[in-house]
Amino acid sequence: MENLKKSIGAVISLTKLAESSLEDGKVSIIEGAKLAIGTFQLWNAVKNYKELYAEFKALDEAQKTELNDWFAVEFEIKNDEVEFIVEQVFSALLSLSSLVKA
Repeated sequence: MENLKKSIGAVISLTKLAESSLEDGKVSIIEGAKLAIGTFQLWNAVKNYKELYAEFKALDEAQKTELNDWFAVEFEIKNDEVEFIVEQVFSALLSLSSLVKA
């Protein structure tokens, strides 16, 4: 599950970086460079998607609950409504994956 957390963490980091970069409605050169680095880090985290998929398929219900709880703690953005929606979608996708597996 650690590779999944690393990959999801890279998405969360990039999201937070984009949010802070766009606060003033524009992206400076430094912010753009940070976003480029964040995108590269995201690519490094997800480029082995086959391994991530295998790791995801192997999760049991307790691990999915743990992953969902971890995501809810880690995913923090300034817009609470959007944060709530994203967390609910993430939770729903985890639940749906159990149904599809069955």
